[in-house]
Amino acid sequence: MQGYSYEVAHISKPLLPFIYYSDCLVKSPEFAPNWHQSIEILQCTKGFGYARTNSETHEMHPGDIVVINSDVFHSTGSPTEFHYRCLIIDTSFCLENGIHISDVWFQSFIRDPSLVSIM
Repeated sequence: MQGYSYEVAHISKPLLPFIYYSDCLVKSPEFAPNWHQSIEILQCTKGFGYARTNSETHEMHPGDIVVINSDVFHSTGSPTEFHYRCLIIDTSFCLENGIHISDVWFQSFIRDPSLVSIM
């Protein structure tokens, strides 16, 4: 495992205040943990893997969602491979809309078919 890293989300289009990756692939037992101010939402689309958030490990199967709160150490991994979608929401957008991410804590693991259909 490599060292920890702090990541900065570079939003290239302010009118679209998020970064969206439609197909991320994990084929490693564990990626290096990182953290960032932006909120990140992962949804497993295929395979099996896990997401670690601070000291919790969440097994991820297709449809499962993990929300990574602001400034939380996190990493992903898989004994084989898994695919997921990733949505990173710009911190400035949250603040401009009255969401102070340092004061809000979202549930980390979600298994909800209606939310999956929105993602």
